[in-house]
Amino acid sequence: MKKNIKESNVQRMRNIVMGKHHDKTKIQSGWKRYKNEERLEGDIWNEDGKIWTIKNGIKQNITKMDKIRELNQMPMFCPVSGKLMKTIYDKFCYKRYRMGWDAWIEQETNKKIDGTWEEDIKERTLKNKHAWLEDIKEEFEEWVKEDPSRKFIAENGQIEDWSGGVNKEETKKEFYKKAKKFEKDLKEE
Repeated sequence: MKKNIKESNVQRMRNIVMGKHHDKTKIQSGWKRYKNEERLEGDIWNEDGKIWTIKNGIKQNITKMDKIRELNQMPMFCPVSGKLMKTIYDKFCYKRYRMGWDAWIEQETNKKIDGTWEEDIKERTLKNKHAWLEDIKEEFEEWVKEDPSRKFIAENGQIEDWSGGVNKEETKKEFYKKAKKFEKDLKEE
């Protein structure tokens, strides 16, 4: 009677009895991983479709968000004055002006002494107004492209029409007329 014992198992038992504990009973083939190249601090390479680098001795993936993280991260010292930045005012000023609170205050004081502060405030206000107008125009264009039928289903199952009978062409003409007037007023300032 033939038992269901594989030849490799029989050979393994023979090797154990003869004292050849580390001899192989099967032949295997496969792939061998390439030796990793020695990478140094700051090296950048592409592996498996990802970009890698070594920072502080640790292998890290470089992503699209790294640049944004760098922009948002506040340094310990002010890039302008070199003073320690640790207050909430420093955090606010760094996000807005890329300098610490003390440096910003000094800069604003110097502008007041020079007499350029009022011009700077007018210029900033004018830029803000232009940016506001562009934002309003974008929002209006999105509203114009929006589906005119504003229908909603109420809790009781009835369909409510909220379109309001607005003529978008007339509204568009009126909006751009007022926007041109506003731009003209900005140029006169």
